[in-house]
Amino acid sequence: MSHLGSLSFVAVLSVAFAGCASSPPPWHGRFLDDLSRYYDQGTGGGKTLDQADRNARIALVGYRQGIEIESVTEDQVQSFEKTGDELIVEITTRKGVQKISGKLPPGSYIAERWQDESGTWWSYALAERPGQSRRIQKLRDARLGAARIRSIAPGWAQFTKGQKQKGWRILASEGIGVAGFAVFALLQRDYEDRRDRASASDWDYYNDWANRFYWSSVAFGTLAGATYLYSLIDGIVSVPPTYRLLLSRTDLDVRPCAQGAVLVFRYEIE
Repeated sequence: MSHLGSLSFVAVLSVAFAGCASSPPPWHGRFLDDLSRYYDQGTGGGKTLDQADRNARIALVGYRQGIEIESVTEDQVQSFEKTGDELIVEITTRKGVQKISGKLPPGSYIAERWQDESGTWWSYALAERPGQSRRIQKLRDARLGAARIRSIAPGWAQFTKGQKQKGWRILASEGIGVAGFAVFALLQRDYEDRRDRASASDWDYYNDWANRFYWSSVAFGTLAGATYLYSLIDGIVSVPPTYRLLLSRTDLDVRPCAQGAVLVFRYEIE
């Protein structure tokens, strides 16, 4: 593979990596306090998707009953019975074996699933709290609209939509691309100047390196351009789970300064 081909391949891989999920979602094994006003929640783990979904629903029913459980895994379930729409379950908690009995709330659903490195599946069950539907829809639409406008800046739309990891990866990829392009473009110009001043015996040496730096700058420029294009399209068209939109902590902020005021990018890391 040529020098250009290798670097271009790295560029493609880097942009693809920007969209990959590589770490646990924020709900893994716990409840999200910031969502408590909007949703009842339940997290469950199991060897199969069916087990994970079932255990997440058990946790959701237990959550509504006030039982202190962060999540339900298969080894916690001592007994399980379903009669019509009612679940009757005994699970092991920090307070010993406790009984959960009740129906799944209307409109409950599995919002997201994730598989960890060991192969265990995890599911996240949600049910809107009474009276919160309009508020949830309003926030969802507002943040999606803001994200589409902010897609002009790499990573900004992703932060606005609560996709922190994707946003940081896009910023890193764009930064590497821009920095690499600038460095190799400067090196190319420097070696072209040296080539023009060099003797005939050294001309080929400096010319070869100038060409290498040129193609390297092209590869890094391609990385920067492809990352920007990916960020732009993803920011406009992708729609993450609603709960992620509600967790968003990014916005513009006005801060005073000696000359008056300045707009700053504000992002609160959980």
